[in-house]
Amino acid sequence: GFAAVRNMVSAHCSSTLGSEYCQTMSFSTDYDVVKRLLTSTSEMKTIIAGDEAFPLENIHDVNVQLRNLRVPGTFIPASDLLRIRQSLATIAAVGTFFAHHRNEEGDSPYPVLNQLSLTLIAFPYIVSMIDRIVDRFGNVKDNASPELAEIRRALSSMTGTINAAMRRVISRATKEGYLESDTTPSVRDGRLVIPVSPMYKRKINGIVHDESASGKT
Repeated sequence: GFAAVRNMVSAHCSSTLGSEYCQTMSFSTDYDVVKRLLTSTSEMKTIIAGDEAFPLENIHDVNVQLRNLRVPGTFIPASDLLRIRQSLATIAAVGTFFAHHRNEEGDSPYPVLNQLSLTLIAFPYIVSMIDRIVDRFGNVKDNASPELAEIRRALSSMTGTINAAMRRVISRATKEGYLESDTTPSVRDGRLVIPVSPMYKRKINGIVHDESASGKT
């Protein structure tokens, strides 16, 4: 029946938004509605069959994230912010696609879809604001805020200090024969540790965190 047809169409949707829209589709006996829908389908088939790529990637359902942001003081993870940015970019790309096929009089070879594209809002200011905060991989940029820049600068400086101290300890212990020449630090519970033979564990200041399969502490 019609439900089976809807499910078949839904299976080819590129996002959950399309799948949800499929569930709202129903039969119509209105000539104008049927003509408009069939024409839009024909226009899209022509576009897809053409040589020019149509921007259909990165369409995400971000309704939950946007609803959450209505509450003052709330925020969303950077990964969700990237999804919003990708969705807005796709909206802008769709609008640009139809604008490029519109002549000076506003006519288009895709009149029905062109009319729909005129209602799209891409929110370029929001895209610009997101680009100031996250990169294209969804990582928060160092300069997203002055406070974050200072925190990351301090962390980088501290990491450099710790690494330098670890290199000095390994170098001295290697020279004294407590460590093998190819010893490198590893990580246990977020801490940098040095694998030391049990007989030398009291020769190096520190705390025993773990014991490896090879018997080193």
